[in-house]
Amino acid sequence: MPDEAPDAEVPRYPVRVVAARTGLSPHVLRAWERRYQVVVPTRSEGGQRLYSGLDMKDSNGAVDQGMTDFGGNGNAVFWIGTGAPVTGYLTGGPSYAHLTYSGTTGQFSGYTIQNHWGVNYGAGIEFPLGSLSTRLDVRYREISMDGGGTFETIPITFGITF
Repeated sequence: MPDEAPDAEVPRYPVRVVAARTGLSPHVLRAWERRYQVVVPTRSEGGQRLYSGLDMKDSNGAVDQGMTDFGGNGNAVFWIGTGAPVTGYLTGGPSYAHLTYSGTTGQFSGYTIQNHWGVNYGAGIEFPLGSLSTRLDVRYREISMDGGGTFETIPITFGITF
């Protein structure tokens, strides 16, 4: 069943055009739509996916897109060994994400904001850097999205501990 009739003023493109312009396969575009809801095309009367310029990245710079992920993690830390200059640890806990997607094409622009919960876990090392105590870690972060999909990232973080 069609989602909505395409707005006649906003250019719409079939999946083959978006695939050619972005370098992503139609299969990947449909998977991102299903799993992450990052790309949500309208549908033609016949049910064909139709993408706006906001849904794709133009290699000529005609489209400006972005995504920001601002959130926080509440973690438990399990220390592996102590007393050495470098100490390893395992960490994990709940994760919150405030995701903002934005885009501009010609005279049209738009954005959407989503708030979601998830989980993160990983490992890292704590080590001295001069008089500072610092940490370097790698985590797997999985955020549940609307519609049952997930948004997955593997951030590498460096920080100073107080």
